Amino acid sequence: MTFYSIPPLTCSVLVLFVGTFVLSKNRTSTVNLTFFFLTVSVLLWLFGYGVVYQLESKSHALSWAKVIYSGVIFLPTFFHHFIVAVLNVQAEKRVVKYNYTAGLIFLSLLFGDKLITDLYRYYWGYYVKANFYHTLYLIFFVFIWSRCLIILFKRRKAKKRQAQYVLLAFAIVTIASIDYLPTYGIQIYPLGYLFVLVWISLIAYSILKHQLMDITVVIKKTFSYSLVLLLLIVPCFAAVIMTEKYFPQGFYYPVLGCLFVLVGLIFPRIKVQAERNLENILFKGVFDYRETLDNLSRKMATLQNLDELLSNTTETIGKAIDTNALGMYLLGDDGQYELKASYGKHKLDYANRDRSSTLVQYMRNTGEMIKNDNGNKNINPYSSSIRSELDELGAYMSVPIKFENELRGFMVVSEKQSAGDYSKEELRVLSTMANQLAVAVENSLKYEEIKELSVNLEKKVEERTNELKLANEELKKLDGLKNEFFTKVSHELRTPLANIILPIQNILTERGDSLDPENIEEKKAMLRNARKLLKRINEILDIAKLDAGKMKIEASLRDLNSILEDIVVASSIAAKEMGIDLVFEPANRLSGIYVDTEKIEKVFSNLVSNALKFTDRGGKVEVKTKEAEDRVEVRVSDTGVGIAQEHLPYIFDRFHQVDGSS
Repeated sequence: MTFYSIPPLTCSVLVLFVGTFVLSKNRTSTVNLTFFFLTVSVLLWLFGYGVVYQLESKSHALSWAKVIYSGVIFLPTFFHHFIVAVLNVQAEKRVVKYNYTAGLIFLSLLFGDKLITDLYRYYWGYYVKANFYHTLYLIFFVFIWSRCLIILFKRRKAKKRQAQYVLLAFAIVTIASIDYLPTYGIQIYPLGYLFVLVWISLIAYSILKHQLMDITVVIKKTFSYSLVLLLLIVPCFAAVIMTEKYFPQGFYYPVLGCLFVLVGLIFPRIKVQAERNLENILFKGVFDYRETLDNLSRKMATLQNLDELLSNTTETIGKAIDTNALGMYLLGDDGQYELKASYGKHKLDYANRDRSSTLVQYMRNTGEMIKNDNGNKNINPYSSSIRSELDELGAYMSVPIKFENELRGFMVVSEKQSAGDYSKEELRVLSTMANQLAVAVENSLKYEEIKELSVNLEKKVEERTNELKLANEELKKLDGLKNEFFTKVSHELRTPLANIILPIQNILTERGDSLDPENIEEKKAMLRNARKLLKRINEILDIAKLDAGKMKIEASLRDLNSILEDIVVASSIAAKEMGIDLVFEPANRLSGIYVDTEKIEKVFSNLVSNALKFTDRGGKVEVKTKEAEDRVEVRVSDTGVGIAQEHLPYIFDRFHQVDGSS
């Protein structure tokens, strides 16, 4: 192997490395595909010349020259296609087809022994000799290259962030065209591979900078390593030339071997520091998702005003993922999902979504994020309807906001401001924020309910002041106590609970895979107990709602047998410990009925619990269902002491008990 072949071979490997990883991240994206094929063209060019420089046989070199030009022919075509895809230039798509057609024509000339017929022999090795058809190809090359320049120049303002890096890369790679000078007999060693490496690296940097593709770690390391290797290769190249020119021939290979060993020793030592320094210089503007997530999580735990919470969250997430627009829909009192907050210049449709919406039903049933592409495998039965709704909303993606398996709302997200798809990191931010937002919204809604209940209680006190003059001072004290109670519930219990739930949930979501199984179970137990405590607080608030006449019934069609079976199974352990036989006898065919699941579960759980409580060891508790003409009957019976006749009129009085048991 000659030294002249090492640089192009090294560069070809680096280029292929970048292109392969780009393709592996999204095989369906036009941007990814064209970037990959562009790197394949460069690979054939550089690798081919790396081989040709070593060959002594002219016929073998001529065969490899055809391999080289099978890539070179399509290089301007792929680059033009890449620019059209990145900048989304619809008017150029027809030109792309013409370019591929012209490329196929030149490819037929290549393998028809007309494009390349002879080679020059220079001091570094064989090189293609230009002829008439080769000159025609260069004219085609200049035409496409000029068209790329015009597109970049025109779109430099409309697509400033994407175009400026590609334009700079374009200017640098244009210098690599000096490699065509030796084809016309001008003996200049072709250093184009250096400019090509910088060109690919700059395009990769623009991809990373604006999240056009999800290859952040790979591109950072590749870009850093490429520059470090470049700094090492240049002095090595100079040292080999000096050795070959001024030292005896026997020194050449020992010096080359020493240089390889030296590069192997130095590269691992400087690559880490070089990568860190380059990231600080080049990538410090990239959004720090982790810091954003932590800051917003802390803020969400303290914000109690719903409008302020949604406004802050929407703006922060929108900026973090670089979207054109983001909207936040929440479930309203009328059962409609209403747009409560929005961010961005792109207009979103402000139309409400009903519970019966296909989009809403899908998110409620699956809890999955929906993208308006072929990424969701499970939406095929409803794909056209769901995509139609997303189009109506002006959205590219929808993210559910669920709390305790209930869809409380959803986020709609439009296309990115920069071209390309959302990265995995951005999708993870959306998913994590949706989970945390569900808890924060629930906390805020409860706070609003507490405020409303407090206002209603004050009104009741004020309306009855004239009628209850004798008890006026006592009522004021009671009202003060209630206000103080609800305030303490809100600030002393709910806010700390939210601060407990959010970090634990964040740890399980983001770092669950790295935790020990025991640690995971411990945190799950903490999360479960915190939610139980939150549920008890909500039950206390339910009592206040009943007093204020604000208790709402959220009915849905349910199978009562299924609800009762869950209650019996949950109570069976306690029954077994008490030595009581707990039996459930469901009707074979029971019609579905509309009930509020949460409230009906409380009713029957209390009935079964009381039956077990007042039944002696060795006794029996039966739960039966029966289909009547216009109703469904549920019977809970036990072999306990029962209720005396004189106490039956009081069984629905709050807190009334036959004896002093608790």
